[in-house]
Amino acid sequence: MEHSALFKIKNGSESAYQKLFLEFYTPLVSFAMNFVHNKDLAEDLVQDIFIKIWESRNDIEKIRDISAYLYQAAKFSCYNSNRNKKIFTNDNADIGNNINSSSCIEDLIIEEESFRFFLKEMENLPPKCKEIFSLSLNGLMAKEIAEELDIAIETVKKQKKIAKKILREKINKILTFLLISGT
Repeated sequence: MEHSALFKIKNGSESAYQKLFLEFYTPLVSFAMNFVHNKDLAEDLVQDIFIKIWESRNDIEKIRDISAYLYQAAKFSCYNSNRNKKIFTNDNADIGNNINSSSCIEDLIIEEESFRFFLKEMENLPPKCKEIFSLSLNGLMAKEIAEELDIAIETVKKQKKIAKKILREKINKILTFLLISGT
């Protein structure tokens, strides 16, 4: 998210805040699930983070990397939730011990950021292509999509192929960047 969007949030722009929420909510909930193993709790913790962002929006411009900030906030919220509720099972104790493992956290962040990137790039697909690809990701077969949209099966197959090609190119670019910057 660019700095101007954070400036807009600071000045009370609900649309900029909503964009931030929509961009990060799902990946952060998924990230939090790795620590608390409870979807409702993960959603509550992430919502609390966004509430705090809004309530302290006057200081939001001080954040250099909003993505890193949000993941760090989610990690500590999960850790505090587990500690405060004293719900450490053997699995949670291991997670509590691993929460400080930077490689574990980095892997989870990379996974969730990749998911967020994928969702963002899906939004940039041509409308019909995006609709067909989304339906296929929801488990519908080409025949079912064709029937639902009243189009030919070959059109469905062609649009899925286009979507995969576009997304593969975008993902390859980001992977190349990550490999180059990681060396």
